[in-house]
Amino acid sequence: MKNLLKSSAFALLIVAQSSFAICPDWNAKQVGVLDRNTIDEASGLTASLLQKGKFIWSNDSGGDSALYATGIDGKLIKTVRLNNFPNEDYEAVAAGPCPSNRAEACIYVGDIGDGMGWRSNFKIGIFKEADFWASNSIRPEKVINFSYPGGANNAEAMVVTPDGQILIFTKTEGSTQLFVMDAISGKMGRVAQVSLAGIVGPARGKAPRITDASISPSGEKVAILTYGDILEINLKAFANINSRSWKRGVDFNIVKGPGLPQQETLTYTSENSFIVSTESPDGDAPAIIGYSCK
Repeated sequence: MKNLLKSSAFALLIVAQSSFAICPDWNAKQVGVLDRNTIDEASGLTASLLQKGKFIWSNDSGGDSALYATGIDGKLIKTVRLNNFPNEDYEAVAAGPCPSNRAEACIYVGDIGDGMGWRSNFKIGIFKEADFWASNSIRPEKVINFSYPGGANNAEAMVVTPDGQILIFTKTEGSTQLFVMDAISGKMGRVAQVSLAGIVGPARGKAPRITDASISPSGEKVAILTYGDILEINLKAFANINSRSWKRGVDFNIVKGPGLPQQETLTYTSENSFIVSTESPDGDAPAIIGYSCK
């Protein structure tokens, strides 16, 4: 696990994608509103792989052990309880292939938050998405219990690649560590440290922190949400661990938008569009902002 970048299991991080293109400019507008009586501390979000135009959300720590389905307008479609997977600190939701059968779609729920710095063990629950739509109460197909190599970390961003690798971005102030986990074996290693401060500068007067991430349908790029700007990054850029040498417009671009207070959820809706939402600010209904490439 010492040299993951040369391991075939993690080869996607260094495979060039000839069709990759960074969007230079974006439109942003409000497309919906969440019901704060149900989703008041949105912390995880993914687009459904089975139901086009539908989205799956989680609440933050202290919320129910449940997931919520909405349309892009934020209107609640259903609530599904997660049995045998208590919500210590749900911080990320992602969709990807099931470890047991890559032809099936699964929902990955990352109980990976550690804002207080007291946790040493974390877990990821993997649920079949077909079960989510068929029932109001489901059990995980698999639970991965893990600890980080080198000590505990706080994280709120997790994506699953098309070939079933789990990427976790830590919420370290000013920079982030990228960990890669194999969904079948549960083995994990660190592959990069990215200086966000060197790329986007401070967010609202503070060092930027990653609050969510999403991988594009092609698997070629990752959108990373901070409390300020959004980064869209060529996935293969992570093969170069010196992020200060990344080239804007080639390896990454900064996506400007209206911004939301405490914005902590993002997911791609297509290869060139995504939505962003927030925890409930001051009791107001959380807005959903849609971004699309011009």
